[in-house]
Amino acid sequence: MDGVVEQRKEKLLASLRTKQTYLIYLAFALIAGFGYYIRTRALPLLIDVTTGDYIPSDPDAMGILRYVQYVVDHGQLMSIDYLRYYPTGFTGLDEFSLLAHLIAYFYHFLHFFNPSVTVGFADVIFPAYAFVIALVFFFLLLQKIFDWKV
Repeated sequence: MDGVVEQRKEKLLASLRTKQTYLIYLAFALIAGFGYYIRTRALPLLIDVTTGDYIPSDPDAMGILRYVQYVVDHGQLMSIDYLRYYPTGFTGLDEFSLLAHLIAYFYHFLHFFNPSVTVGFADVIFPAYAFVIALVFFFLLLQKIFDWKV
Protein backbone atom coordinates (compact mmCIF):
# COMPACT_ATOMS: atom_id res chain seq x y z
CA MET A 1 0.00 0.00 0.00
CA ASP A 2 2.88 2.41 0.77
CA GLY A 3 4.28 1.88 -2.71
CA VAL A 4 0.98 2.84 -4.34
CA VAL A 5 0.78 6.06 -2.28
CA GLU A 6 4.35 6.97 -3.20
CA GLN A 7 3.67 6.32 -6.89
CA ARG A 8 0.56 8.52 -6.81
CA LYS A 9 2.47 11.22 -4.96
CA GLU A 10 5.28 11.21 -7.53
CA LYS A 11 2.78 11.21 -10.40
CA LEU A 12 0.94 14.21 -8.88
CA LEU A 13 4.16 16.14 -8.30
CA ALA A 14 5.35 15.41 -11.85
CA SER A 15 2.10 16.71 -13.33
CA LEU A 16 2.28 19.82 -11.13
CA ARG A 17 5.83 20.50 -12.32
CA THR A 18 4.78 20.34 -15.95
CA LYS A 19 1.78 22.63 -15.42
CA GLN A 20 3.32 25.33 -13.22
CA THR A 21 1.91 28.19 -15.27
CA TYR A 22 -1.64 26.96 -14.69
CA LEU A 23 -1.04 26.98 -10.95
CA ILE A 24 0.39 30.49 -11.10
CA TYR A 25 -2.62 31.77 -13.04
CA LEU A 26 -4.99 29.94 -10.70
CA ALA A 27 -3.32 31.54 -7.67
CA PHE A 28 -3.50 34.95 -9.37
CA ALA A 29 -7.20 34.48 -10.16
CA LEU A 30 -7.89 33.49 -6.54
CA ILE A 31 -6.05 36.55 -5.21
CA ALA A 32 -7.82 38.89 -7.64
CA GLY A 33 -11.21 37.36 -6.89
CA PHE A 34 -10.66 37.54 -3.14
CA GLY A 35 -9.54 41.17 -3.40
CA TYR A 36 -12.63 42.05 -5.42
CA TYR A 37 -14.82 40.16 -2.93
CA ILE A 38 -13.37 42.08 0.02
CA ARG A 39 -13.74 45.46 -1.71
CA THR A 40 -17.40 44.88 -2.56
CA ARG A 41 -18.62 43.65 0.85
CA ALA A 42 -19.60 47.14 2.04
CA LEU A 43 -21.72 48.03 -1.00
CA PRO A 44 -25.08 47.43 0.73
CA LEU A 45 -24.02 49.86 3.45
CA LEU A 46 -23.33 52.63 0.93
CA ILE A 47 -26.94 53.09 -0.20
CA ASP A 48 -28.45 56.45 0.74
CA VAL A 49 -31.82 55.87 2.42
CA THR A 50 -33.28 59.14 1.13
CA THR A 51 -32.48 58.70 -2.58
CA GLY A 52 -31.83 54.97 -2.86
CA ASP A 53 -28.62 55.66 -4.82
CA TYR A 54 -25.08 54.74 -3.84
CA ILE A 55 -22.93 57.32 -2.06
CA PRO A 56 -19.18 57.26 -1.39
CA SER A 57 -17.90 56.50 2.08
CA ASP A 58 -15.74 59.57 2.68
CA PRO A 59 -15.95 63.33 2.00
CA ASP A 60 -13.12 63.40 -0.56
CA ALA A 61 -14.82 60.71 -2.62
CA MET A 62 -18.02 62.75 -2.44
CA GLY A 63 -16.19 65.62 -4.14
CA ILE A 64 -14.94 63.25 -6.84
CA LEU A 65 -18.52 62.03 -7.33
CA ARG A 66 -19.59 65.63 -7.88
CA TYR A 67 -16.89 66.06 -10.51
CA VAL A 68 -17.84 62.78 -12.21
CA GLN A 69 -21.49 63.80 -12.30
CA TYR A 70 -20.48 67.12 -13.88
CA VAL A 71 -18.35 65.35 -16.50
CA VAL A 72 -21.23 62.98 -17.32
CA ASP A 73 -23.68 65.88 -17.63
CA HIS A 74 -21.47 68.40 -19.47
CA GLY A 75 -18.72 66.34 -21.12
CA GLN A 76 -15.87 68.16 -19.39
CA LEU A 77 -14.81 69.35 -15.96
CA MET A 78 -15.69 72.87 -14.85
CA SER A 79 -12.88 75.43 -14.91
CA ILE A 80 -13.61 76.78 -11.40
CA ASP A 81 -15.33 74.87 -8.63
CA TYR A 82 -17.21 77.52 -6.67
CA LEU A 83 -18.34 75.04 -4.02
CA ARG A 84 -14.77 74.79 -2.74
CA TYR A 85 -12.99 77.77 -1.15
CA TYR A 86 -15.99 80.04 -1.26
CA PRO A 87 -16.23 82.81 -2.61
CA THR A 88 -13.17 82.65 -4.89
CA GLY A 89 -13.51 78.98 -5.87
CA PHE A 90 -10.96 76.27 -6.58
CA THR A 91 -9.06 76.45 -9.86
CA GLY A 92 -6.70 73.47 -9.48
CA LEU A 93 -9.04 70.88 -10.96
CA ASP A 94 -6.34 69.40 -13.20
CA GLU A 95 -5.40 66.90 -10.50
CA PHE A 96 -8.95 65.48 -10.49
CA SER A 97 -9.46 65.51 -14.24
CA LEU A 98 -8.03 62.07 -15.02
CA LEU A 99 -9.91 60.26 -12.24
CA ALA A 100 -13.19 62.05 -12.96
CA HIS A 101 -12.97 61.22 -16.65
CA LEU A 102 -11.99 57.59 -15.99
CA ILE A 103 -14.99 57.07 -13.73
CA ALA A 104 -17.25 58.86 -16.23
CA TYR A 105 -16.05 56.56 -19.04
CA PHE A 106 -16.51 53.59 -16.71
CA TYR A 107 -20.08 54.77 -16.06
CA HIS A 108 -20.76 55.08 -19.81
CA PHE A 109 -19.36 51.57 -20.34
CA LEU A 110 -21.55 50.07 -17.60
CA HIS A 111 -24.56 52.13 -18.65
CA PHE A 112 -24.24 50.83 -22.21
CA PHE A 113 -24.77 47.25 -20.99
CA ASN A 114 -27.22 48.04 -18.17
CA PRO A 115 -29.25 51.27 -18.43
CA SER A 116 -30.23 51.12 -14.75
CA VAL A 117 -26.63 51.79 -13.63
CA THR A 118 -26.23 55.17 -11.93
CA VAL A 119 -23.22 57.45 -11.64
CA GLY A 120 -23.17 56.79 -7.89
CA PHE A 121 -22.93 53.04 -8.42
CA ALA A 122 -20.16 53.42 -11.00
CA ASP A 123 -18.28 55.71 -8.61
CA VAL A 124 -18.56 53.26 -5.71
CA ILE A 125 -17.70 50.11 -7.69
CA PHE A 126 -14.84 51.66 -9.71
CA PRO A 127 -12.13 51.06 -7.05
CA ALA A 128 -12.86 47.32 -7.01
CA TYR A 129 -12.52 47.04 -10.79
CA ALA A 130 -9.48 49.33 -10.84
CA PHE A 131 -7.86 47.10 -8.19
CA VAL A 132 -8.26 44.00 -10.34
CA ILE A 133 -6.98 45.75 -13.48
CA ALA A 134 -4.01 47.21 -11.60
CA LEU A 135 -3.31 43.78 -10.12
CA VAL A 136 -3.11 42.30 -13.62
CA PHE A 137 -0.52 44.87 -14.68
CA PHE A 138 1.40 44.48 -11.42
CA PHE A 139 1.44 40.71 -11.92
CA LEU A 140 2.71 41.09 -15.49
CA LEU A 141 5.43 43.49 -14.33
CA LEU A 142 6.60 41.11 -11.62
CA GLN A 143 6.45 38.20 -14.02
CA LYS A 144 8.66 40.11 -16.45
CA ILE A 145 11.14 41.08 -13.74
CA PHE A 146 11.35 37.78 -11.84
CA ASP A 147 10.47 35.32 -14.64
CA TRP A 148 7.90 32.60 -13.84
CA LYS A 149 8.85 32.34 -10.16
CA VAL A 150 6.41 35.08 -9.17
